[in-house]
Formats: sequence, structure tokens, C-alpha cells
Amino acid sequence: MPIFLNMHNNALLRAALRSNGDFNTVNPGAFGITLINHPMEGSTEVISVAKMMQSNDVLIAVFLVVGMSFVPASFVYFLVSERASLSLHIQWMAGLSSIIYWIANLTWDLLNYCLPVAVCTFIIWIFNIPLYTRAENLGGVVVLLLMYGLSTTPLVYLMSFCFDEPSNAYIAMIILNLFTGICTCFIHRHLHMLYLLSSTGY
Repeated sequence: MPIFLNMHNNALLRAALRSNGDFNTVNPGAFGITLINHPMEGSTEVISVAKMMQSNDVLIAVFLVVGMSFVPASFVYFLVSERASLSLHIQWMAGLSSIIYWIANLTWDLLNYCLPVAVCTFIIWIFNIPLYTRAENLGGVVVLLLMYGLSTTPLVYLMSFCFDEPSNAYIAMIILNLFTGICTCFIHRHLHMLYLLSSTGY
């Protein structure tokens, strides 16, 4: 890339000289820009940052986010189908309180969410991924997974009012969960890399 930019800049310079000067007195070939390209010095901090970039930790986090994005998105399917088929209306006509309805849904969905969290935690523990299975990290990973479910479930409930078709709602919530989860994962990774590079002086 630097060689291409140098050739491009030389061509622009010679074209400008040719258009501004007399062809007999100005030799555009005598003018040019010289490129000197030095590789970046590899200190141990920069090398360790490069190793960290190549690690699989980001991929593991992304796959974890992808897997856990489907579970809260599935909660919207039953909410929209109950409203679309008017069975929710029948329940309210029978005297069901809306507070009881939402608390029961939230309790049931969070209990259903705990099973995938347990399975993911067990898989992480079996494969002994050091970043996640250290004694001080494993509890934090479990709490983060539980908090993710606790925070996305009310969002799914609110978004269920935007849809009339259960399948459209399910697909939209999967896309929203994947987009927000993967984007925040990569934003965190890039900000962490910028912090490490700025602390090494690059």
C-alpha cells in the first residue's frame, strides 16, 4: 500500500509540474517523492498484543453470544402467538390479572433460560478454557450469562408488542440479539486493543 500511494503521489506531482511549467525548461522526471518504509519495531508488548489478537478468546465469546441469543428470542414467539390468536384476550376475560400474567411468563422464561446457562457453563468447564474456568472467573461468567438473560427478557417482552406474526418477531429478535451481542463484543475487543497499544506507545 505505501508503494502504491508513493507512485500515485509521484504521478500527481509530475502531472502538476507538466501543466504549470514550460515543456522545454521543466523535466518532470527530475522531480519525485522518495519513500522510505521502516517496519514497526517489535517490542515484547507489541508481540504479546499480536498474540492476543490471534487468540481464540474472541471467537469463544462470539460463539457464546450467538448461542445464547437464540434462547431469549424464543420467548417472543409464544407472547405474540397468544396475542395474535386472542387466547390472551380470553385469559384476561376469565379474570387473569395482567401482573400475574407477566410475572408468570417472566418466571417461566427465566427458569427455561437457566438450563442453557448450566449447559454452557458445563461445556466451558469440560473444555477447561482458562480465561473462563479460573476460580475467580467462572462465577463471573455464570453471573454475566444470567444477567444477559435477565436483561434481554424484558426487552423481548417490550418488543413483542411491535409484531403481529410470531415468526417475524422471532427472526427480528434473533437478529437484534446477535447484532447487539456481537457488536458489543468486538467494540470491547477493539477498545481493549487500543488501550494496550496506547500504553506501549504505539
